[in-house]
Amino acid sequence: MELLSGRRVIVDAERPPLEHAAVLVDGGVIVAVGPTAELVAAHPDVGHRAFGDATVLPGLVNAHVHLSFDVTGDPVPPLRDGDHDALRATIRANAASVLAAGITTVRDLGDRDGLVAALRDDVATGAVPGPRVLTAGAPLTPPGGHCWFLDGVVEPEDVRAAVAARAAAGLDVVKVMASGGMMTPAGPGIADTQFDLPTLQRVVEAAREVGLPVAVHAHGTASIAMAARAGADTIEHAGWYAPGGGRDPDDAVAELVAASGAVTVPTKFRGWPEWPDRAEARERQRWADAHGIPVLVGNDAGAGQGRFDDLHEAMTWYVEVGWTPAQVLAAATCRSADRLGLGDVTGRLVPGLAADVIVVDGDPLADISALRSLRLVHPADRRG
Repeated sequence: MELLSGRRVIVDAERPPLEHAAVLVDGGVIVAVGPTAELVAAHPDVGHRAFGDATVLPGLVNAHVHLSFDVTGDPVPPLRDGDHDALRATIRANAASVLAAGITTVRDLGDRDGLVAALRDDVATGAVPGPRVLTAGAPLTPPGGHCWFLDGVVEPEDVRAAVAARAAAGLDVVKVMASGGMMTPAGPGIADTQFDLPTLQRVVEAAREVGLPVAVHAHGTASIAMAARAGADTIEHAGWYAPGGGRDPDDAVAELVAASGAVTVPTKFRGWPEWPDRAEARERQRWADAHGIPVLVGNDAGAGQGRFDDLHEAMTWYVEVGWTPAQVLAAATCRSADRLGLGDVTGRLVPGLAADVIVVDGDPLADISALRSLRLVHPADRRG
């Protein structure tokens, strides 16, 4: 066992922190949380790591990554060619970057040949260090559709069988490409739809039958509306793009999304302080917030310049649009864990949950950028 203490402990980002508190962990499980003096007195023989003015809090959750994508170059050739050696090396390197940044859980929404699932299993058994992983495998896409090179091409009439195959392979989520995207320039455009509504509905129905959630890639307003109507659990990107260019933040579609129960995962944040359309982007997010559309934090790491070691840029963006640091932290810890089906595993520092614990200098509830000052990721055997 080990005792980790700090100036404050954030047990749950939606509750006030505990002052001068500590977390008692036993391997990979939280045993107790409470005042430091009481836990030290109750466990005098346990090793104690005191972090002074630091904050102890749950590890972060990145709700949208691609561990098999090489963010330092063009990720498509090894994916297209099925170069397993190169992809395994990329996956392990990216997993190490994720964990070193205090991100203890990720949801991977697109790789090929089950390579990320293999990493997930190796991490779970302790064979390799890495974050907890939920994985979709190859996203469903039509012939010539977005990210066809991930080998998830399927005809509309075959989507039920494709979903069943993913369940049989032990995957955690079904990903379906409802719109085009920038990584497949020869395919449908970013605002174009790829599947019709009945096909998306069949995907969701089939996924419900096998107990899997559905993540829908939807950049354009039309595809966002289809995802909500089909019953998607999460709507990825949600860029509100209009055909022919520009944006189309439609009030009726926003109300549809909010009423559907789906949660959005916007993903574009890289370099936001220098965006020429920063004010417009800020108002668009405020518009979505005003409609009550929920958000999880994810940055599309591996694609679109999203980096594996920098979820913080996304989190500072939400402070920019007017969220409190506590709201941002909740969206990257307890709320994400709950919406991804992991609320009984992680997201809070509660006895019985996994010891996904990080320590940072300063107080992220006062300044979210304190998350960049990482002191510790626990357990140590998951950081290498």
